[in-house]
Amino acid sequence: MVKRIIFMDFSKYRKTLVQNYPSTKAFLDEANWVPPLFSEVISLPSEAFQSMKSVVKSLFSLKQDSKYLEYLFKEAPNFIHRESQKNAVLMAYDFHIDSKGLPRLIEVNTNASGFLLVNSLYQFHKLNHLQSLESLKNSFEQEWNVYSSMNGFQNIKKPQKVILIDEKPLEQKMFIEFLMYKDFFKSMGWFLEICDSSSLKINEEGFLVNSNLEKVDFIYNRSTDFYFNRHPHLLKVYETNKCCISPHPREYFLLSDKKRLCFWFLETEKWPLLKSIEKHLIPSYFVQANQEQEKEEIWKNRKKYFFKSTTGHGGKMAYRGSGLTRKKYEFLCEGSFLFQEYIPPSIWTDSKGEEWKMDFRVFVYRDQIQQLVARCYKGQLTNFGEPGSGWAAVRVD
Repeated sequence: MVKRIIFMDFSKYRKTLVQNYPSTKAFLDEANWVPPLFSEVISLPSEAFQSMKSVVKSLFSLKQDSKYLEYLFKEAPNFIHRESQKNAVLMAYDFHIDSKGLPRLIEVNTNASGFLLVNSLYQFHKLNHLQSLESLKNSFEQEWNVYSSMNGFQNIKKPQKVILIDEKPLEQKMFIEFLMYKDFFKSMGWFLEICDSSSLKINEEGFLVNSNLEKVDFIYNRSTDFYFNRHPHLLKVYETNKCCISPHPREYFLLSDKKRLCFWFLETEKWPLLKSIEKHLIPSYFVQANQEQEKEEIWKNRKKYFFKSTTGHGGKMAYRGSGLTRKKYEFLCEGSFLFQEYIPPSIWTDSKGEEWKMDFRVFVYRDQIQQLVARCYKGQLTNFGEPGSGWAAVRVD
């Protein structure tokens, strides 16, 4: 197996990993897996980190604004809950740092991966990691408490059956983190089962059950079927509120649907909260498939832009304009896509003098940053399935 990143002393990191997450041992023994992690710590100026906090807080406040919700829900799918006290665990906001040192928001994600692996990296470097873990535990507990209160069983302090779902989880490149979550939830007194999202069913009472017909109380959702288009059974229990699901379609619609990037940039004058973070937003535009003249103009100026399918995720269907072929561009045009002004990533030079492109991810619950990480890479974009990319711990100076 290719060692994606040369970790200076993987044996010590492995010891930390297995000690904290014993469920990973068999996987590590069998797969000879080396994580995409850097052994060096990257510095981030405090001013930049404070700006990231401001963006997170402003967008969280915006998504609670009644006028904003009324405006946005004019285009919401019918199944999206209009009113809800629920939020979503493990959101992530990704930033480039521009030439002036300003963080620029690339996108917002639900179903973000890497939190526990990165947390172990912080522990390895003897940097504070326990506070982040405690914050993550609190976020899961809070989502359960909100759900149980809404359904009138506040006396049930924890879910009896917790499921982590994804499509073909054994084949996911971050499967090791699924194993880590088994131990993480065990430390909370919750007991986790990892399931293929298609293996769950709905019983006669309308509740979700696993293959043993046990009722599912809480789903930690890692599926990238963000609106459950491919999973009608999950959509049904989401609509009827028969299971606590986090992250969930409502939060994706409000914050992570890529169309929001265009909306936030184009509507800054209308919403004071957006105006306050305008300098951190990247000029972003949405183009529909039937706008032929506009598409030709965009193609002529493609080198200035970065292109993304509105339904892509994890670096898929994302292209730097300078390397985009006409064939690929036409393929994008068959659906819907957005294009953003290209903001070059920062360059980090490691201790050996090698240069890496870099962006920053903050893991978030509600309006609080729980953990910060740098994502370093070589090619067009971050893709931890390829050699030459990985996470690095960050020290705020």
